[in-house]
Amino acid sequence: MPSNPELAFGAIASYQHEQASYFNQEIRRRAICYFGEDELESQRLGATADLSAQAKFFADYNPALEGKNVIICDDGIATGASMFAALQVVREQHPHQIIVALPVGPEQMSTVLLGWCDQAFILRQPQNFNYVGAYYEDFSQVHRDQVVRALELRSQ
Repeated sequence: MPSNPELAFGAIASYQHEQASYFNQEIRRRAICYFGEDELESQRLGATADLSAQAKFFADYNPALEGKNVIICDDGIATGASMFAALQVVREQHPHQIIVALPVGPEQMSTVLLGWCDQAFILRQPQNFNYVGAYYEDFSQVHRDQVVRALELRSQ
């Protein structure tokens, strides 16, 4: 959302040569009324360019997923847009099984996720869920160099 980057009206995901997108139609409809179609299209184009750059940078770290058990983790889930886009693109890789593991999300989200994956685990599902960052002492962004260090440690 232009005024709130933690609220997604949609998301795009990329893995190897596949790309997928997901839009929460209700949130997108409201966003169009408030911001206009041109602003949302500008957001989409910017996100697509950022994703393409990230995908190119991390391309050497993308293992083949076909026939494998894949666990997708995130810091939490709110609208589900980014997770649903990720699940679509991972499904295109033909893994054996897709498991989603999250520390926090709204009630009933694990049931919704089961329509998209084989297993879903959300450790904490508060009744009055507002946003993911509310459940962290430090919700700052993870920087690219931190990710690269973790990936390089994994390959040792």
